[in-house]
Amino acid sequence: QQVGLLRRELDPGLCAMLLLGSDLMYFQFYAMMKYLPEADFALDHAEFSREMMDVMLNGMLADAADGEGAL
Repeated sequence: QQVGLLRRELDPGLCAMLLLGSDLMYFQFYAMMKYLPEADFALDHAEFSREMMDVMLNGMLADAADGEGAL
């Protein structure tokens, strides 16, 4: 936050909790994910990590400039 990489209004503790919570959930439920066809992205550790970090750093909403997904 001090160097401008993260938004100033975000609580760093919340960011850390989101990241750690995602990792903890992943490792706790990894063995069961093979039974969930819609969770096939999670079977590959690297793919899960890439997608999770993309959501964490870039968000879930479509770019507002596209006119889609903006609130």
